[in-house]
Amino acid sequence: MLLNGIEVVGLDGNNTLATVKPAIVKVYVSSDYDLAHAVLRYSYDGTWCNATLLSGALGAGDRVLVFALDPLGNTTFVDLSIHLRDVKGNELEQNITRVFYVNVVYPPDMTPPTVSVAHNPERPTTAQTVTFTVTASDEGSGVAYVELYVDGNLVQTWNASGTFTYVRGPYPVGTRTYYAVAVDMAGNEAFTDTYTFVVIPIDVIVAVRGRDNGFNFNIYGCGYWKGWVKLKGSMIDAPTVTLVNSELHVVVGGSD
Repeated sequence: MLLNGIEVVGLDGNNTLATVKPAIVKVYVSSDYDLAHAVLRYSYDGTWCNATLLSGALGAGDRVLVFALDPLGNTTFVDLSIHLRDVKGNELEQNITRVFYVNVVYPPDMTPPTVSVAHNPERPTTAQTVTFTVTASDEGSGVAYVELYVDGNLVQTWNASGTFTYVRGPYPVGTRTYYAVAVDMAGNEAFTDTYTFVVIPIDVIVAVRGRDNGFNFNIYGCGYWKGWVKLKGSMIDAPTVTLVNSELHVVVGGSD
């Protein structure tokens, strides 16, 4: 299609270009003008940019200059301006508004996003917080939002793609469940598997008086005994253990 000596390659019958970049524009220059001083500018957002003259694009016979416009915006009109200088040195600039329209129709997004979730520590105690890490991405329309569920309840929402953390707890003794959901801009959903972790009681301390009246204790936590430890000194009575504010306290009567 030829418009005032300017041809935009690839336009359909409605002067629409179905690609964002690059657009190729041919400028037909008569012998009255100096090819070396031809400049093509374009605008689609109110800001004018110089087009790039493609190397080796000049045809000596038909006096055609070929320019590339990059970048372009989708669903927008493009204005062009050609600046020329005639053989007598006179400057000429011609603006052409709404030369063509850019409208790229993307295929429908049918692919769901990807989402993953994990927790740490693996076996938390009733005295520890739990950190959940959620990662979501989408190659199509983009992630609309990400949700984290713990024990079937929605606990956090993020309105973007990326990696996120959620810290909560301590949780009571027992088995906890969790999973994550990601939804893209086209409405496609992705679910992780439902994962579980077991919350174990806080460390249990066992304290005893040895045959030598020494004070000995052992700690059970994270599923194993940590080993007997003997403290200096001695005691005359068996130790007494009590729970205060979720902490175990050991009281003994000393030999003094």
